[in-house]
Amino acid sequence: MCLLEKEEMARAVLSYLARNPKAQDTLLGIVEWWLLDHKIRTRTAEVKRVVEQLVAERLILKRKGYDLQTHYRINPKRQRRIEALIEEKPNAGTNHTSQIP
Repeated sequence: MCLLEKEEMARAVLSYLARNPKAQDTLLGIVEWWLLDHKIRTRTAEVKRVVEQLVAERLILKRKGYDLQTHYRINPKRQRRIEALIEEKPNAGTNHTSQIP
């Protein structure tokens, strides 16, 4: 495990404890719940950025639902382009959505 991964893991554990100062758990509980919580929070932010990019590129559409939540769906007018992108193999080290015109 590289130093960066250790530092990120340490920050995740400390961050969880800072948000939940009365928390305590076993090693297995820390791995299953605390680090999972960190991963979900981190991935949610990443997914949000990707979804916003797909909306900006008009590959997916967004609308407010009756529940006042934002809902996303495929843009049927871009179906062929979407299928082509799905079949494409992304270049190593590049952001796949940045290649979408």
